Amino acid sequence: MTEPDTQDSQRRPRFGRAARWSLALALLLMGLSAAQLAYRYFLPTDGWLVVAEDLSAADLMYYANLVGAPSGVLAEDIVTGVEGTPLGAFQPGETPPFWYAGNVLSYDVRRGGQTLTVAVPIVHWTLAGIARGMTVDPSQFISLVGVLILLGVSLLAFFKRPEDPAARALLIFVAANAAQSISSLLPDGLSTSFDPLANVAVGFFSYMIFGVVLAPALLSFTLVFPHPKPVIVRHPWLAYTPFLIGAVILVVLVTANTWQVGWFGTLFMLLASLVSLVHSVLTMRDVVSRAQLLWAFGGILL
Repeated sequence: MTEPDTQDSQRRPRFGRAARWSLALALLLMGLSAAQLAYRYFLPTDGWLVVAEDLSAADLMYYANLVGAPSGVLAEDIVTGVEGTPLGAFQPGETPPFWYAGNVLSYDVRRGGQTLTVAVPIVHWTLAGIARGMTVDPSQFISLVGVLILLGVSLLAFFKRPEDPAARALLIFVAANAAQSISSLLPDGLSTSFDPLANVAVGFFSYMIFGVVLAPALLSFTLVFPHPKPVIVRHPWLAYTPFLIGAVILVVLVTANTWQVGWFGTLFMLLASLVSLVHSVLTMRDVVSRAQLLWAFGGILL
């Protein structure tokens, strides 16, 4: 009578502490990103999709009018100031008294070598504007669909094998991808930089998350996939060291405000992940491991 019960318990995946913490972190990342997106949706905005003209400058290039409100700004204008004040003079996260929906502001723009002052209405985001953003930038929609598919695959792998460290690392990696994709559904720009909470939230979920969570999770995944490397078997704690690197990057980004640390830290961990995968290909010769690696490379390429 007891033998079948024993076999069933052995087959049943162990949902231990590590699995619970991994699932909690994944849900927290995606939930907080969705919450900050909802918060940003109700903030005042000029309704434009913008990109930074230069990483070292505060000027913004206005790319597309997503909300569609009549505006003196034209596509590819470079906005350099608002109400006579250069963008670089505004403190990030501080809300100017003139920044509210229904107001009409004077923007300083560069257009075709000329400096102009144009009128721009301040409005609220609309669902149609978000949808228009996906048509203006189709890569955003493709990325979102890809992340949703990958999220389904990672959840299936996790609930099938919650005791597998590779399944846990994959879930965190995909959750970080999903959190970043959620955050990018709304453009940043003045709407974000003129609000203290939105400025912090977008800074983390749209930019810092690459070096703080996403790249560390990928490196951790490659160290234990398709099964832990010998050094990880001897010292399991080494599988978590990439997250320690991510924590150091977060501290430096917050305290020193130097984006180069995040950029080079992310690049280093991506290269280390590639080296780790190549090492697995060269050293893991059993049939199951080779098949798993083949599926992983195929999924990444797709």
